[in-house]
Amino acid sequence: MAQTIEVTLITIVTPAEFADRLEEELRKLGARGYTISGVSGQGQSRARWLGWFSTANVRIETLVTRDVATRILDHVAAQADLRMFAFAQSVEAVPVQRFASHLPVARI
Repeated sequence: MAQTIEVTLITIVTPAEFADRLEEELRKLGARGYTISGVSGQGQSRARWLGWFSTANVRIETLVTRDVATRILDHVAAQADLRMFAFAQSVEAVPVQRFASHLPVARI
């Protein structure tokens, strides 16, 4: 069985114009890496579609320790901008060597 490491997946959905600032803030909060992808859809505020005359939302995902996840969630909550939201999930990741050596390793 593969060794896995328990990390927290943080997903943030935000207007694309906030992405540059948020990337910098994530690094300052302790995220070592992240993935950004464009997303379209409709939510509480209004539809956000990727097109010629509008900007879509982006989804920013990062795998971090629980402490870093808490800092990121607190930071997003403090933004008080309903166009941005975040959620966290506990996940098992591989390869173990890619992540901090001090995190607990689980076997599945």
